[in-house]
Amino acid sequence: MRPRFSVRCDWRLPEPAEPWTVHWCGACHYGAVRPSPEPEEVAGFYPEDYYTHEVDHAANQARSFGSRLRQHLAWRTSHEAGDTPAFLRGFLPEATHIRVLDLGCGNGVALAPFRAAGMEVIGVEPDDRARAVAAAQLDAVYPGTAEAPPDSLEEASFDCVRVCHALEHCVDPGRALDRAIRFLRPGGVLMLETPNSDALGFEQQLGAWPWTDIPRHLHFFSARSLQRACEQRGLTVETCDYRGFGRQLTDGWLAAEQRIHAVLHPDAAPPRVGVRAWRLLLRSFFASRARKYDSVYLIARRP
Repeated sequence: MRPRFSVRCDWRLPEPAEPWTVHWCGACHYGAVRPSPEPEEVAGFYPEDYYTHEVDHAANQARSFGSRLRQHLAWRTSHEAGDTPAFLRGFLPEATHIRVLDLGCGNGVALAPFRAAGMEVIGVEPDDRARAVAAAQLDAVYPGTAEAPPDSLEEASFDCVRVCHALEHCVDPGRALDRAIRFLRPGGVLMLETPNSDALGFEQQLGAWPWTDIPRHLHFFSARSLQRACEQRGLTVETCDYRGFGRQLTDGWLAAEQRIHAVLHPDAAPPRVGVRAWRLLLRSFFASRARKYDSVYLIARRP
């Protein structure tokens, strides 16, 4: 692994300014932040208002004709992998009562449709405020992380374990995957989703890309590195696709890019985010799915 890029500080908590460098393996398309933090340091990376990493798209509706046109074209050309109860049932056709464990469930809103479809949904989440919201969405939610799930679930087994936009937060993602697999019953499926390090947006912005978010994001994956991690652990990868294109072109996302750039590059001219967004859209017309979407979405089965 070799240094690929650095950020001068954590853009959310810029004082004291501590630089971080992403080291990169070109062969497997995987990166990791160096210096690697100690596990007890991680909680300090999350400000009080941090609520499962997200860009507020809803509060930033398109205001100009150009912005509306750009988002419409993105919507017309976006064909994303599903994350619905019906999609999951397609991988578990013989299961009569599907049990789902979400490691890093956040506020649980994404899981509410699964519970409404009759599935039993259990969440694990380290943030107190997120758990309070998730409690109304899920059958149960416990404090913990993917690397250190609660002891009360030690003997539990599930038809599906989700680790969605959580693996990149782990100090030791290999340990997190091993723990997730232990919760799977034979024939169960693991659902993984992480930011896509092959994405054009990441290539263009590097540290200023909202999905980079160093040092909360400590690892950077591609489809290749996620598949390899699963296969090394004896899982069979059944599908690998991509999600999240249009949100990169919303006003909320672009405003976040501006804020991050201002902190990381205080002496540089403000970025022309509108021009950059159009460039990303035009490049995406001719790009593969692996380059177009901001997240990798993978399902692997335990034998």
